[in-house]
Amino acid sequence: MSQAWVGDGFAVGAAKATTNSYLQRLEKRAEGDSRISIDVVVNDAEMAEEADVSDIYGTRDHLDFDISLQRKLTTAELAEVFERDTDFVHYIGHVDPEGFDCADGHLDAGQIGDVGADAFVLNACSSYEQGQRLVSNGAIAGVVTLKDVISSMATKIGRTIARLLNYGFPVGAATNLIQDTMFSGEHYAVVGDSNAAVAQTTGGTPEVLKVRGHDDEKLELTVETFASWNYGAGSMLTPYLDGVNRRFIVPGKFGPWISDETVLSNYIDYKQMPIIAAGEFYWPRDVSVAEICEALQN
Repeated sequence: MSQAWVGDGFAVGAAKATTNSYLQRLEKRAEGDSRISIDVVVNDAEMAEEADVSDIYGTRDHLDFDISLQRKLTTAELAEVFERDTDFVHYIGHVDPEGFDCADGHLDAGQIGDVGADAFVLNACSSYEQGQRLVSNGAIAGVVTLKDVISSMATKIGRTIARLLNYGFPVGAATNLIQDTMFSGEHYAVVGDSNAAVAQTTGGTPEVLKVRGHDDEKLELTVETFASWNYGAGSMLTPYLDGVNRRFIVPGKFGPWISDETVLSNYIDYKQMPIIAAGEFYWPRDVSVAEICEALQN
């Protein structure tokens, strides 16, 4: 399922879990607010393109989102963002040894009072220490970086994380997929409760479809599922693929099944899940099956 590290220091590939983060999750889930509030903060002009994640969050039917986009915040303004009661903060900018790089200096997360934000992404170089302090002060979980990341790759990864979270993937599952699939993804990690999520999935358990080419113009399909807050370990999955008449226990990888373009098209229309093909992420609303097959051939 996942790995967690509870000792001193940090273990690469495992979430840095704390007792406090799990207790915070139980307390905040009990509050039960139906609206999802998201703050996107852009404090780095070089990564301004990632600001479009504010358009990614909230592209879900039947869910109410309050999304705020703010730029070039001061230390006091950024502290207020983390302190107020919000579901998620997506920070885009620099983190130095002194803290978050702001318009008027640096903000150390240790100086923030009680953190009201449930979860966060700190898409900045070497943001682990600041993320750990946010969790210690009240956040449930967050995605952080373990070392410097090139701005262009950080922007691409930040957008992908945003889309996975918007689909309903827990922060741990989204980060695992980034680590396994994207260049520099191994520099990202989770602090706190890796099962924290921004939204629920539309079709049950969070799942991703992996597509590979096969002989005779056929396709090889594998489904990978993840446990979440609402669909925990032991939940049942029915793939609804032609010829597959079994149910599977979540989490896990199921398949492969040999199929064709028609079956793939029908499946992604029905499930609307993220797709991984030729080492890249694809999103059902943005890509056709023909484009996926072309990418596999190239």
